[in-house]
Amino acid sequence: VYDVTDFVANHPGGSEKIMTAAGSAIEPFWHLYRQHYASDLPMKLMEHMAIGRLSDDDQDKINEQMEALEEDDPYAREPARHKALKVHS
Repeated sequence: VYDVTDFVANHPGGSEKIMTAAGSAIEPFWHLYRQHYASDLPMKLMEHMAIGRLSDDDQDKINEQMEALEEDDPYAREPARHKALKVHS
């Protein structure tokens, strides 16, 4: 559980993006906005914002949701790209 109140205005994607996840699990959003996994910076920043932990039951529910998301990958049907093209996001 994180308190991101002081970070909202500084979120690189804008305050609107981070507020869409307010009060809920961040994992589904990070699954969609995968740049959060490109470096360890997001987790380093969040270390200082931690205010608690979810119960095991609540974490299990999130894990189940993530497994379902992995099965329904929104990028699974994207066309193959030429290897000369580079993604910069």
